[in-house]
Amino acid sequence: MGMIVTLAGQALFAAAAADGGDPVVMAEMAFGDGNGGAITPLETATALTNEVYRDGLQSATIDPDNANWLVCKAVIPNEEGPFTIREVGLYDADGVLVAIGDYPATVKNVTAMGVQTSIEVDIVLVVSDTANVTLALSDDTFATQAWVDANFARKEVPLFFYGLM
Repeated sequence: MGMIVTLAGQALFAAAAADGGDPVVMAEMAFGDGNGGAITPLETATALTNEVYRDGLQSATIDPDNANWLVCKAVIPNEEGPFTIREVGLYDADGVLVAIGDYPATVKNVTAMGVQTSIEVDIVLVVSDTANVTLALSDDTFATQAWVDANFARKEVPLFFYGLM
């Protein structure tokens, strides 16, 4: 899978890096079927070839091993589809396509087809400075187990067993 920053995205990041610039607000991830074929991501793209689903981001985190990698996550829920994913795009809060990428052909089924699937997609966006990016979370954001593990300490709770004597 190849992900590239569009010309519009490059302009947004350049403005964010300028003295007094506002950060780029990453807000949505969109998925397309490429009109039935693989796509070639282009810097000049302003939209996906054939968008089939879009939703707010669930999270965006900085990769622990690479300070310039922003990992954006979205989830396509069970009830969405059916379609085949072949392209993906990241959009800012104003609806500007910031980055576009091809995606391995992945069928998204629905319950009526006898298969219930949700798909979690992580996209890595390489930026010069992650401080120039903020996140607008989807209203239906949920906590993953990894997030809970990272943000809450586990407590040892004593177990008491009561029985008949």
